[in-house]
Amino acid sequence: MFRQDFKEIADKNEWMSNLVQLKKVWSLEMEKIQIQRDVKEIERTALKTENEAIHGQPKGRKKILPTPKGLEVWDEYPEFLPLEFEPEEHFCTYVRGDDSLYNVPWWTMESVLIPCNTSGHWVLCQVLLKEGKVNLFDSMWGRNNKNDRLREISCLLYLLPSILHRAGYYEELGIKPRNKAFLAENVNKIHIPQQEDGKSCGAFMLKFAELLLSGTSLPWINKFGQNDIPAIREAMALDLFINGVIER
Repeated sequence: MFRQDFKEIADKNEWMSNLVQLKKVWSLEMEKIQIQRDVKEIERTALKTENEAIHGQPKGRKKILPTPKGLEVWDEYPEFLPLEFEPEEHFCTYVRGDDSLYNVPWWTMESVLIPCNTSGHWVLCQVLLKEGKVNLFDSMWGRNNKNDRLREISCLLYLLPSILHRAGYYEELGIKPRNKAFLAENVNKIHIPQQEDGKSCGAFMLKFAELLLSGTSLPWINKFGQNDIPAIREAMALDLFINGVIER
C-alpha cells in the first residue's frame, strides 16, 4: 500500500517540484557541514602543530615500522598484549555470529569488511583473519598523510587479536592465538578510484565493499569515478527503499 501511495504522489508535478527544492536545501546544508568540518580539522591540525612545537612529540608515539613484505603497523602501544586484554562481550558476539543480523561465525570466513570513520572520513578495512593483516581502502589516499590513517585505525589493529581470542576464533581453528597487533597496508591509489570532493567518502567506501564482495579483482581504477557518484547514490537509495527493511 505504501509503495502504491508513493507512486501516486510521485506522479504529481507539485511533489517533484518540492523534491527538487528539498535536494537544493539538502545540498546547501551538506556544504555547510563540510565547511564546519574543514574548519575544525584546520584548527585541530594547527593546535597539534603548536603543541608539538612547544612540547615535542607525545610520549609513547613511535614511527611506522616497516616489515619485510612492505606492511606497516603503528607501534603506538608496544606494551599492549592482546591476550591479556578483556574486550567487551558485545564485540565477541560479532565474531561468534550470535545475532540474527550477523549470524555467520568468523572462523568460517577468510576475511571480513569493517567500515571505519577516521576524523570524519570513511575508509574500508578488509581484515584478512588468518594472515593477521588489514588492507586499507582509502578514497583520499593522496590528500592526507597515509601514516595518519594507519595511526587512526591503530586501536582496531591492536584489538582484533584480543577480540578474536576471547570469542574463541583461534580455538575453533586450532591455531595459536596472535599476541601482537595486526599489520596494515594502504591499498595504493593507482589501483582504486579517488574522490575529488570532500563529501563522497561514504559512497566510495560502500562501492569498494561492493566490489570486494563481488570478487572483482584489482585494479578498480576504471570501474567508477567521481562523476558516477550521483548515480551510485540513487541506486543505493532505491535498493534500500526496495530491500532495506529488516524485521527483527
